[in-house]
Amino acid sequence: MTLGAGDRIVATVNYPTNLPWMFKILPQLNWAIASALPVFIDYGLREEDT
Repeated sequence: MTLGAGDRIVATVNYPTNLPWMFKILPQLNWAIASALPVFIDYGLREEDT
């Protein structure tokens, strides 16, 4: 969301129930992968090189 990168967020540890204002400001977050854990393994989120 900061510095104009909000449209490139693909994963979040936040949920609309926890931070509804964030999802209202940036509706694209509804399409992001949400994790119940506060961490992600980044290689699992990267696109495969083709």
